Amino acid sequence: MCSFKKSARVAGALFIIAMFASLGGGFLISGVISSANNFAVTTENRAALITGILLELVNAVCVVGIAALLAPVLRRTSETAADWYLSIRTCEAVACAMIVLAPLALLYFEGPQNIGANAAAEMLFAVRTGVSNALIPLFFFLGAGVLYLRLYSTRIVPRYISVWGLGAVILAFAANAIGLIWPSLLGMGPQMALVLPMILNELFLGGWLIVKGFSESVNNK
Repeated sequence: MCSFKKSARVAGALFIIAMFASLGGGFLISGVISSANNFAVTTENRAALITGILLELVNAVCVVGIAALLAPVLRRTSETAADWYLSIRTCEAVACAMIVLAPLALLYFEGPQNIGANAAAEMLFAVRTGVSNALIPLFFFLGAGVLYLRLYSTRIVPRYISVWGLGAVILAFAANAIGLIWPSLLGMGPQMALVLPMILNELFLGGWLIVKGFSESVNNK
């Protein structure tokens, strides 16, 4: 019982850290790229780039940490769900780690730029964009779907959190799909509005796990 309480608190903290690390890291790296001239990193934006890289790596570690902590809890009610959740979120963590390769490469492209360096940077950032916009969201939505369906059926957290999470997954998936297929239909404001319920849900779930933990029923399975 104490083990599950500790797992709940650590997982809750990781949910919150992961969300802020992901948003903060992406924001900082995007800011550096938008201000860079031919992918050149200046002294002024080097610190921001390094901080963004570290935050995105923290997010990757948190994602696999959440999976490792929650899988044993899910396994008490469903071996299949636990295995799927752990596998999907591990793939997500690997993808989250992959996207730091592009900004890491920029640290070696400082000084006079050449055609080869710029071409390499463009290729790496094209890969980063594809992974960030398609692969990571796919793994995230699948993992969240598995988690919230199990949480709903087992009631190890209040059902309204699970219903909120499932609804938020649908809205975030719609925003991502529309952004990929018809990018002109959604501006940053409307897209963020559709994603916001997911952000708030993960933060709320994290806070709930820290303060309340899992339902006592999980200890009796």
